[in-house]
Amino acid sequence: MYLTIVNRLRDALARYIQEHYSISMDVVLDRPPKIEMGEAASPVCFELAKRLKKAPRIIAQEIANSLGKIEGIARIEVAGAGYLNAYFDRTAFWASAWKEQPGEDQKKQSAEGRGKRELLARASAFRIPQVLRVKGLKSVSLS
Repeated sequence: MYLTIVNRLRDALARYIQEHYSISMDVVLDRPPKIEMGEAASPVCFELAKRLKKAPRIIAQEIANSLGKIEGIARIEVAGAGYLNAYFDRTAFWASAWKEQPGEDQKKQSAEGRGKRELLARASAFRIPQVLRVKGLKSVSLS
């Protein structure tokens, strides 16, 4: 679901840039360092600023104000010197994620494998002996 929304945003930005600035470019989207800055951020305005000879923040404001509605995106804000930060529509995101949950038939089929995964998870919680080689000698360490 996350990738679907990010791809929609990437496509919308690339289309907008092509239509309004006649520049074809790949749009890079990253995750911001803090969730308060949104779920996706793009430094695309810095590259546009070099090509258009304009300030990146002004370009970012133009794009944020006139981009239009993107499904799954609640809002787009300008941050810093010209980053575009996108905030997901979390209500729609979780509603869509809930719909993607497997049905009862799929749950029954995966129940058999669940026991194996739980056992593996419990086994991996214990420290597994490691074989160390010290000058040709083998010893077992339980640390």
